[in-house]
Amino acid sequence: MRGLDWLSEHGVIDMLVMVHRKVNPLERLFGISYTKKLSHHIEIPLLVLPEGLPPLHF
Repeated sequence: MRGLDWLSEHGVIDMLVMVHRKVNPLERLFGISYTKKLSHHIEIPLLVLPEGLPPLHF
C-alpha cells in the first residue's frame, strides 16, 4: 500500500485505476478491502473496476 500512496502523492498521474476482486467470507470478516482503504485517503480520482471484466481495447 505504501507504493500506491507514494505514487498518488508524488507521481504525475491524473487517475488511479484498480480492480476490485471478490473476497471470501473469511477475508470479509477479518479485513477491509485494500481498495476501500486507499479510497479514503488519496486526493486523485480512483476508478474501481469489478473483477472479471472483458479486456478493454482503445
